[in-house]
This record gives sequence, C-alpha cells and structure tokens, in this order.
Amino acid sequence: TNRSFDHSRALFALGVVGNILSWPLVTTPGRRARDIWMCICTAMLMSITGFLGLASDRNQPAMCTKAVIVPLFNLLYNIGLGPIVYILIAELLSTNIRGKT
Repeated sequence: TNRSFDHSRALFALGVVGNILSWPLVTTPGRRARDIWMCICTAMLMSITGFLGLASDRNQPAMCTKAVIVPLFNLLYNIGLGPIVYILIAELLSTNIRGKT
C-alpha cells in the first residue's frame, strides 16, 4: 500500500506508451490474427491474475507476480485491443446503417 500511487502512475504511463506503440500497428495488414492473439494473451494474463488472487495476502511471491502481470496486461491491452475497438466499430457496420449507429 505504500507504493500504490507509484504503481498507478506507472500503469497510466504504460497505457500511454502502449497507445503510442499501437499507432503504426493499426495500419498494418493482418490485424485480425494479431487481435485474436492479443485476446488470448490478455485472457491468459487475467486468468493468472485471478488465480493468484486466491492466494493469501501474506504470500509475497503471488503479490509480486500480480504487481508485474497487471501492468503487462495494461501495456498489451493498449497496444492491441484498446485502440482497435474504435476501428472495428467503424469497419464492421454496413454502409447503409453506419450513419444511424
């Protein structure tokens, strides 16, 4: 709890860095496979974090592992899935109803 503010600042900084790193990736072909792999990777990281949450608060290795996995998840999400959502919404709708949606 003493370093939680520092961890949250690092988390936001990783989010910004991940978003900036996603800019050139948005225009590359083959986004679908990359998006599916990002979904798989982030789901695995969140599953591991959830299972580590079952450990007691006195389990120091589990706490340290969670402190590493959550920023890694944030970075991967902001590189792959976070910015792609807005692009997918624009691309998936048909042209007839795009303006209405």
